[in-house]
This record gives sequence, C-alpha cells and structure tokens, in this order.
Amino acid sequence: MIFVCFWHLLVYCPLAHIVWHPDGILRKWGYIDFAGGIPVEMGSGYSALAASIFLGPRKQSKRPPANIPYIMLGTAIFWFGWIGFNAGSALSANPLSCQAFVNTNTAGAAAMMMWICLDIFMGKPTSSVGACNGILFTT
Repeated sequence: MIFVCFWHLLVYCPLAHIVWHPDGILRKWGYIDFAGGIPVEMGSGYSALAASIFLGPRKQSKRPPANIPYIMLGTAIFWFGWIGFNAGSALSANPLSCQAFVNTNTAGAAAMMMWICLDIFMGKPTSSVGACNGILFTT
C-alpha cells in the first residue's frame, strides 16, 4: 500500500495534471486524451518496464498456455470493447470518433504484426497466442 501511494503521488498525479488539468502542458497544446493514454497506459507501462528491469527475467516455464481458444476469444472481446471505449468517448458519431476508431484498430493490428515479426526475427515459432499478446500489449 505504501508503494501504491508513492506511485500515485509521484507518477500518476503529475501525468494526469499534464494531460487533463486546464493548466496542463499538453492540454494547452490542444491534446485530447480520450481514454487516459498518457496517465494510465503510459504511466503504468513505463512503471511495469522499470519493475521488470529491477526484478529481472522470469524463470522459464515448460507448461503450455491453458486454453488457446479462450485466449483468442478473450482477446477478441477485449479488442471489441477497446474500440467501443475509445470511439465512444467522443459521445457522438462524428469524424473525431471515426478517427479514434481507426487509430485504435490500427494500433492493435500493427502491434500484433510487430509481435509476429519479432518472433520471426528472433527465430521463435509464430503462434496465435503470440499474436494475441501483441494485441493486448498495446493497451
């Protein structure tokens, strides 16, 4: 709980102020953050990167994924909800919501393709679970 309090005060609050407060730097520049991309996703993503560097690589497990069709179904449901959340944040069907829809869909697809390309580049076999990981790591 102490870590969460410090993380909230030192990481999340400054990022939220920069984006959402009327006096925030990005807000003054006209940046519109629909789904909390900077305070939530970037803040937690960079924090997770710092934690993973601090903790080191995980120990390899020889167990396969539990249920691959469930992984794919969950990813599809998540992607559908992700598009609805981001595009629906415009609160109307207008060019801004269309742009949010296209950007959200393109980001997920590009991340999936990048994950597959990295698997090929690193000599690992490509898999549907890897493709789902690529999609999910964009959020």
